[in-house]
Amino acid sequence: MPLNPASITEKEAFAKGVALYLAAVLFFSLLDATTKFLLSSYPLLVLIWARYLFHFLFGAIFLPRSDWKKLIIPNEPKIQVYRALLLIGASLCFFAALKTMPLAEMTSISFTSPFFLALLSVPLLGEKIGARRLAASGVGLISVCIILRPGSGILQWASLYPLLAAFFYALYLIATRMLKDRESNLLSLLYPAFFAMVALTVLMPFYWETPDLNGWMLMPLLGLFGGIGHFLLIKALSFTTASTVAPYHYIQIIYATALGYILFDDFPDFYTFLGAFLIIASGLYLFYRERMAKGMVK
Repeated sequence: MPLNPASITEKEAFAKGVALYLAAVLFFSLLDATTKFLLSSYPLLVLIWARYLFHFLFGAIFLPRSDWKKLIIPNEPKIQVYRALLLIGASLCFFAALKTMPLAEMTSISFTSPFFLALLSVPLLGEKIGARRLAASGVGLISVCIILRPGSGILQWASLYPLLAAFFYALYLIATRMLKDRESNLLSLLYPAFFAMVALTVLMPFYWETPDLNGWMLMPLLGLFGGIGHFLLIKALSFTTASTVAPYHYIQIIYATALGYILFDDFPDFYTFLGAFLIIASGLYLFYRERMAKGMVK
């Protein structure tokens, strides 16, 4: 809901926005950890289907009755379907990475999406990118090589999944920008989940494995954690702007490292920490240059 200046100060709004955003990122990390745990027992497509099924069911509770028809015929059907396909592609790659890689390493590489976003915005949105922003994007992508270390025997085809997921997600964000104000935020949030749920339901007879009791208890958490995370994200942005909270997204590397160590006994090596540090530093610089370009800082 819009900020009411009479009821809350700017400082309080900032504090609430950041707190809600940090909580949202925590739930996204819990989603990743739960998915990684379940991937040892269930097919990847079954878990993606469950993730979007329960995400949609939880989110649909808040969808106004007047918007239900737009799930079938949205205002911008081509862009919405394009977004949904990109999100499914990102999820496929992301879940495949979760199955084979430590949480912290995979999360660090997924932070490259802002660099892809900056580079792809030039041909797709007609935006301009200066030499410094281009250099920051280059540093971010080179940092991935530090983490994966080509030629060391660590680099496998599966290691490229989070990079591909970041690429698809950047395209998804560009498609979301194309929507502008043509759809409600909640509808734009739920449509990809609705599309993915319907599309993957068709495939379930070929991949289905009946979950045991633990599976039935944990699979709804995929949608619940994702739904709560997105809900908290929307609430955070009702108190402050996306550009204000964006740098706090990198706190996810701390969540991922802690969950990876506690649940899977995985701890990042020196090169993962170094690569993550460079990715975060160049990402923050990219964020700073974008704010300068918009005249938000001097």
